[in-house]
Amino acid sequence: MAFLAEDGTGLEGANSSVDLAFADAYFSERNKVEWTNATPAAKQSSLIAASDYATLRWGNKLSGQKLTKEQGQVFPRLYCYDRDGFLAEGVPDVWKKAICEYAFQHLNDALYPTVSANDTREITQESVTIGPIKTSTTYTEKAPPRFPKADSYARHFVIRRGGVIRN
Repeated sequence: MAFLAEDGTGLEGANSSVDLAFADAYFSERNKVEWTNATPAAKQSSLIAASDYATLRWGNKLSGQKLTKEQGQVFPRLYCYDRDGFLAEGVPDVWKKAICEYAFQHLNDALYPTVSANDTREITQESVTIGPIKTSTTYTEKAPPRFPKADSYARHFVIRRGGVIRN
């Protein structure tokens, strides 16, 4: 499939939320030579993977709804407001920045780390009963990968639900 970046109109078949020109400018301003030195194909592949990742991670948590049922990306959205209460139009730059950060991560490492067969998680709880034999073992859970800068950008559009209010 060819690289097709969302242009803010709800393109059917768009497989990236960010075009190559935006990503190149973003990383140029930040002097990220790893991005500059990458091939256009590697950059496009990273932007597609990053868009997929952001959609899976944040798509169902975003405020509003997709502009069209057929659009390929989660933006543009109707009734989507950022955390400051401003209406999001097209594909907001802060969302594009999140995609760029995820793409950079993908270029240098995996967004979805593979768990090896030799995974040595720690045992957090173990119980053994001898009479009608029972055994139970609880292991630590591996935390999903977190990308603080990209996640912070993406959270601009996440629906706030409840919370604890303390005096």
